Amino acid sequence: MACDVVQFCRDVSFANIVAIGIDGQVPINLSGTRIPLRRVLEEVAGSASGTEEPTLEVTGVGNVILLARPEILKEYVQYLQKSHDGESPQDSQARQRLKGTVPKMHLNGIELSDILGFLEKSSRQELKIYWDELSKAGIKRRTYVHIQGKGITLEEAIGLIFLESTGKAIDYNIVDGAVAIPAKEPTSAPAR
Repeated sequence: MACDVVQFCRDVSFANIVAIGIDGQVPINLSGTRIPLRRVLEEVAGSASGTEEPTLEVTGVGNVILLARPEILKEYVQYLQKSHDGESPQDSQARQRLKGTVPKMHLNGIELSDILGFLEKSSRQELKIYWDELSKAGIKRRTYVHIQGKGITLEEAIGLIFLESTGKAIDYNIVDGAVAIPAKEPTSAPAR
């Protein structure tokens, strides 16, 4: 387990730490052996906030460990737990592909459009990206993303990418077997 914690700490880039509001220069006071990862993360959340009350929380959702502000955690958990009753067979197949794992991601400073293209090809799941709608929400194709992940689903990856790049979860829907991002489908065709 100690090796896993060391690898985890190597995978968390300084850019990601600063992006969620952690002062990377604040010392963390932990000593001993066999310290559970949850305890390490809780100490990071508490110590790095610089106050008695941590401004960050730790939670696990599926294969993902999240260290973020409480309001972001709540929004992301709701995003992953939404219901999908009454789907067509084509849409159900797309939902199954969303539950499939994606290749290990170690992406630092990669454009959002490139990451989504990579996920689309590697998962064989069509993604309809409505850039005009995303642009209205302040999300640009050339937004640079810093994210690491291993053993996560396509759905978790999409959620984490938007959460990391925008600070909030983005919703999607499935239309005719394709994942439409964002969920509000515009009348115009998606731009690639």
